[in-house]
Amino acid sequence: MRRRCFAVVLSSLVICVRSETCFSKEFGSSSVVCLCNSTHCDDIGQVRAEYGKITIYGSSMAGERFQRRTAEFLHHAPGDDMDLTVSVQSKTLQEIIGFGGAFTDSAGVNWASLSPNLQRRLLTSYYSPEGLEYNIGRVPMGGCDFSTRDYTYDDSAGDFELRKFALAQEDLQLKIPMIRFAKSLSEEEIFLYGSPWSAPAWMKTNGKTIGRGGLKGSPGGRYYQTWANYFVKFYEAYRDHGLTMWGFTLQNEPTTGFLPWKWQTMAMTPYTEREFLKKDLGPALFKAAGSSIKIMILDDDRVVLPYWANAIFNDAEANSYAAGVAVHWYKDNLTSASVLESTYRNHPDKFLLYTEACEGYQASAPAVIMGSWERAESYAEHILDDLRHYINGWVDWNLFLDTQGGPNWVGNYVDSPIIVDRDTQTFYKQPMYYAMAHFSKFLPRGSVRLDDTLVGYQSGLTAVTFLRPDKLRATIILNKNNSAKKVLIKDNDGKSFVVEAGARSITTTLR
Repeated sequence: MRRRCFAVVLSSLVICVRSETCFSKEFGSSSVVCLCNSTHCDDIGQVRAEYGKITIYGSSMAGERFQRRTAEFLHHAPGDDMDLTVSVQSKTLQEIIGFGGAFTDSAGVNWASLSPNLQRRLLTSYYSPEGLEYNIGRVPMGGCDFSTRDYTYDDSAGDFELRKFALAQEDLQLKIPMIRFAKSLSEEEIFLYGSPWSAPAWMKTNGKTIGRGGLKGSPGGRYYQTWANYFVKFYEAYRDHGLTMWGFTLQNEPTTGFLPWKWQTMAMTPYTEREFLKKDLGPALFKAAGSSIKIMILDDDRVVLPYWANAIFNDAEANSYAAGVAVHWYKDNLTSASVLESTYRNHPDKFLLYTEACEGYQASAPAVIMGSWERAESYAEHILDDLRHYINGWVDWNLFLDTQGGPNWVGNYVDSPIIVDRDTQTFYKQPMYYAMAHFSKFLPRGSVRLDDTLVGYQSGLTAVTFLRPDKLRATIILNKNNSAKKVLIKDNDGKSFVVEAGARSITTTLR
C-alpha cells in the first residue's frame, strides 16, 4: 500500500496517509535509498504476526525493503537440500536491553534544519512504533567531534565547586528539544545515557581538551572529585529539563587519550577507571541518582577485553558501582567476538552494550555512500555475531548526518542510517536503516536469546533466535551470498518451517 500525500488548506500542513512502500532513489551504488520529503515518506509500521503461521519480513540488495509475507509450518519431513538448519533449544541466554542511536550535536543541527513536519517524520522514523522503535539514546556530555565547535560546561579555571557549570546552547536548543520530542513519540521508556569526551582543559595535564592528556592528580584527589561532581551536575541539569539519565559511561574511548588525537579525548587506563569509579564517581552518582544508575566501564574497542573488565570487576568495591561494559566496534576485525563471551562468563552479572558504531570511518573509504548494501550487511553481520556472543543491546552512532557526513568540527565525516539534505528539505533512509530494523523491530526490551545449533553453517549465512516478552519467537537470518539459500528452522516444540533467504538479504521471521 503506497502512502497518498496531499496538501490541505489547514495551516499549510501536509497530511500523509501511511505507506509501506519505499519511494526508492538510486545514487549509482549497490542498492537504493528510501526518500522522504514534504509530500511523501514511507513508514515501516508495526510488525504483525498471524496465529498459526510464520510471518516473514525481508530486505535485500535488489531493493526489497521490509517486505512482508507469510509461510506455513511443515506437515511433513523437509527435503535434504537445506543450506542451513537452525535447531532452536529451550535454554535461555542473555536478555535484550534495547537498540538506539546518539543524540549528537550534529544530529541536532540536521534535525533543526528541516521543517516542523519533517522534524517529526525524522524522529518518528527512529523512536515511534511506526519506525525502528528505538529505546536507547546516547547523549554526549559537552562537545565531541560531531559538534560544530569545541566546548565544555565549565571553562572557568580553578572552579572546583563548579559554580560556573552551565549547559551549552547545543543542549538547550538542539539535544534537549530533540530528545523530548523523541520521548513524546515512543511508547516505552528511552534509556538515556551520558558519555564524556573530555574534562575542561584547565583540569587536564596537557591544558587541552584534545591530544594526549588525562586528569591532573590522581583518583580521590581534588581534580577527580570535581570531575565526578561534573557528572552529577550534568545529571541534575538534564533532570531539571525533564530528562532523567538511565546511565553513564566512564569515558569515551579512553585509550585515544594516549595518542595525539585531533578531537576531544581523555586518557584513562583500566586501573585509573577502577580507582576513579570506587573513590569518586560511584559514590557521587549513587548519592545523587540512587544505586539504580547504570555506570558502564570501557566505552572503547573490544580488543582490550576481557583484560579491561577483569581489572575493574575483580575489585569488590569498584565492582559494586559498575553495571556493565560499553563496547565500540572499530577494531572488531582485530579480535573475534569470543572476547565478549569470555567477558560475560567471567562476569555474568554485568551487561554488555555496544555503544558506538558507524560506517565510513575508515581512512580509505568515502564518508557517505548513498544506497550501499554492503554497509547494511556489515551492520547486520556485526550485530548478529555480537548477539550470538552475549551482547545485550546495540547503539548506533549519529542518528542522522548531512550529505557530507557531518557537520564535524575536525572533518571526521562518516556515514549514518539516515542522511539529511537540508537544501532540498529531504532525508534518505539508507540500507543500514533497514538492517537495524530487522533487529530493533523484533527484539523488544526483555527478549531473551534462545540457545541453538547451526548445522551446515557456511560463510555469509547465519542466524540467531530470541523469545520475546509476548512469547513469540523471532529468528533473524543474514545471507551475504549471491544466491538464495534454504534455511530450516526447527523449534523445540516440534514445529518446523523453511525460509528461503534471498540473495544478499536480511530476513526476520516471527511465529
